[in-house]
Amino acid sequence: MAQRNRNGRRKSDPALPFRPAQEKFLFERKLHTVTEEEPVEKLLNKSLQRGGDPYFDNLCHTLHGISELCLPSVVSALIGWHQRMELKINETTVAGNDSRVQVKKLLAVNYLFCIVLIEILPQVEFHLSACEQQVKYLLDSSFHQVQYKDP
Repeated sequence: MAQRNRNGRRKSDPALPFRPAQEKFLFERKLHTVTEEEPVEKLLNKSLQRGGDPYFDNLCHTLHGISELCLPSVVSALIGWHQRMELKINETTVAGNDSRVQVKKLLAVNYLFCIVLIEILPQVEFHLSACEQQVKYLLDSSFHQVQYKDP
């Protein structure tokens, strides 16, 4: 017997399309607040923590609910947003720019990406075949930004 989500729809039904116009705006607003309006020294885990911004928390909760029905589309949109943001940050690097600001922007994008993935990926067990390529991409790129530093 197929499992059903909270809407009574079978979790194995074909994925629905997801068009994240408002979500991208809220993510970028949050990133702007964290990277432009707060001091560079402020830790990202304090700025982007769950419970600190009701709009962001509501967005994460909404994405969790949407991912029950169309996880492949949500993950594809999230990966596309992440790639565009990384490219945008890397392209806007100017020699006179403060490298600490650029690093903080890149870390904030990656941190936000991880927070949303933590929220939506519990649904992957119901969409394994449809999300196989996205999961492979996430696994391949998961340690791309990790750097070893001596203590």
